[in-house]
Amino acid sequence: MAKEQKNRIANSTSWKHTSITAPHEVKFELTFSQEQFDKIKAGFIPEAMEDKWFAFYEDGHLRFYRSWTGYGIYDVLIAEQDGKFMVSHFVVERNADLFKCTDDEEDKRSLGFLIYGLILGEPFPLGIKTGTDAIKAWSSFGRAILTPEEGNDISAKLDDAIKTGGAKQDEQKYYYLTVKFDEHKFLTKKYNYISDDTTVKKGDIVLVDVNGTTTLEAEVIDARFYTKEKAPYPVHLTKKIIAKKETPAEERDEDEAEVEGIVFAYAVRGCWGVKGAPCGDYAIELYDDGLLVKKTYRLFEEKPRTRTEERIEDSIIGEVRAAIESKAVELLRILRNPHNGSCDGAFHHFNFMGKRITALNPSTAAVDENEVLICVLRDKILGLLNVGKQDDDDDWDMDFTTGNDDYF
Repeated sequence: MAKEQKNRIANSTSWKHTSITAPHEVKFELTFSQEQFDKIKAGFIPEAMEDKWFAFYEDGHLRFYRSWTGYGIYDVLIAEQDGKFMVSHFVVERNADLFKCTDDEEDKRSLGFLIYGLILGEPFPLGIKTGTDAIKAWSSFGRAILTPEEGNDISAKLDDAIKTGGAKQDEQKYYYLTVKFDEHKFLTKKYNYISDDTTVKKGDIVLVDVNGTTTLEAEVIDARFYTKEKAPYPVHLTKKIIAKKETPAEERDEDEAEVEGIVFAYAVRGCWGVKGAPCGDYAIELYDDGLLVKKTYRLFEEKPRTRTEERIEDSIIGEVRAAIESKAVELLRILRNPHNGSCDGAFHHFNFMGKRITALNPSTAAVDENEVLICVLRDKILGLLNVGKQDDDDDWDMDFTTGNDDYF
């Protein structure tokens, strides 16, 4: 039966959910008082794995969803008439891949319990007489069934059924998150983690352990429950997430916007001097379709002074990708804006297949290993592309490598 929701009002944004895909209408007459209707409008928000349903009221409709999958199951239209609130029918999901029940009478009993037992907190008999009945009800309704009916202790029946083997231990569910490292294109695989926090949903950002020593942010692209047998990755080998990041994904997306198709980009932009000085800045951009763009700028001017394009062979692009991927984990650890103590000079902007870094005057002679890494990796790639810093004669220096190939 209903548990106290601490004045929480459910709405369409309270839980992940999808709409009914194959609607089937069932006649079902109910009448509610104003007091009951006020409770119905509060809906129900799951607070634990044992809460199997999510419900909210909106625009005259009371809608129920399975909390683990978010699938829409029941849609009840409630109309006011003479101070009462009336139901004449409901719509139920009949897509067998999403909801197995095909019996209208069973749906009436289930919906009746969800309204009266789960939301209103009023007695509603489920006809639980055996341990098997208790297990089936638990699977459908979770801990909402654990208030004993008069002369019928459901909790005791459920415990007895589990002790005698009536419930399979492998029915335990694990909440799996499939994640991707959104800003890092060199990590193209999707990864699975287990979460104890079942409020984490698609689109959230979570903190995860990558290699035992590195904690990274990842975007959740799928979240659902699995049994041990159907888990996408062995349960005993799957790591748990560290925590959900509270920063809204939309804020991160705006900050981390990137140019599509970039394999590697590098730009040097001065931070002091006389505006328009000819000895200004330069940039190169390598795209995944093989286009290589070279640009030069006068100091502090946004419009390029010169721009040239050429095509790079696929084999060279493959070598560039391989160089970046060989240092994928190390790159992930580097902050977006590392600080080496410089206060003037030039900003160096890097984009390694989506990992963006901006540093002041980085050097291969630096003490900081992260600064050495990005410089050596930059020089390795510029050597592969046979390009380098634009000199005073507007030519590109073709010998821009450091000789540190053993770093790879």
